[in-house]
Amino acid sequence: MICPKCEKEATGPDFCGHCATPLKEKCSECGEMEPMGRKFCHAEYDEFEKIWKQSSAMRTINAIPVVALAAVFTVVALSSLLVAYFYNQYLLPLPIPDGIKALIVTMVLIIPTASIITTIFIAGIKLADKKREEFFLKNPQYEKFRKR
Repeated sequence: MICPKCEKEATGPDFCGHCATPLKEKCSECGEMEPMGRKFCHAEYDEFEKIWKQSSAMRTINAIPVVALAAVFTVVALSSLLVAYFYNQYLLPLPIPDGIKALIVTMVLIIPTASIITTIFIAGIKLADKKREEFFLKNPQYEKFRKR
């Protein structure tokens, strides 16, 4: 921390080692001694963090990758069954090189899987944004922490 008076690097946690200027002041919100020049009350921010982590917005944000992964496995499993049927019924008898057949099978698997995963992520992000908005509407006292 830089001392606000002598502008040298402060060596102590409470007072500057060069000029003895206090580096902490009493917080007007919680009454605790906090570093000078802080942007918000650390006690209030800790309370916000605790409530935020318990909120449905945070649970929604954490659930997005899990839902997407489950969707990947589901789509790949179903697509594999359909592709196997399609391959045996239609591609196997055709006089096409095996490399082209493999490319067709790969594209049949990748395109719907990527589309579904993208849709799930976009829906999840929109839902998380909605939950975040709901959180700040219910807790307007924490609005100042939104940008952080």
